[in-house]
Amino acid sequence: MLSNNNEAKYLCRIDGMGSFSNDEILLNKTIGLDEELCWYVPTDYTYDDLKNMEFKDTEILTTFIEIINYEGENIVGFTILDTFYLGGYYASKKIVSIEFPKINGEYQDISLDYVNDRINEIKASRSQILSI
Repeated sequence: MLSNNNEAKYLCRIDGMGSFSNDEILLNKTIGLDEELCWYVPTDYTYDDLKNMEFKDTEILTTFIEIINYEGENIVGFTILDTFYLGGYYASKKIVSIEFPKINGEYQDISLDYVNDRINEIKASRSQILSI
C-alpha cells in the first residue's frame, strides 16, 4: 500500500515485542514515503536463546506490525504484518492491506477509531486461527 502522494505518511506501530529503535523501546514511529524503518529483535533474548528455542515456544516471538497510511490528515489505508522468529530467521507475512480510495475525488471520512477497531478485529480472528 504505497501512495504516490508526496504528503504520504505511514504511522507504524508494534503490537508485541521488538522496537523500531536499537537504542530504546520505540513502539510507534511515523515515516515518510522515502524513509526506511527497521524492526529490531528484543534485547531480552540473545541469538543463542532464540536459536535454542523449541518450535512450540516461537509463539512468544510473534508480533504484529500495523501500518496506517495517511495523505495529509486523511487515512487512506492500513496494513497488518505478522512478524515472527522461526528457525533462526525473522520473517514477515502480510495479513491484510486495506485501502480507502477517494470517491468522486474526495477523501473518505475514515477515523482512527474505525481503523483501530478493524485492526483489532482482524488480529483477534488471526489469533483464533493460530490457536486451533
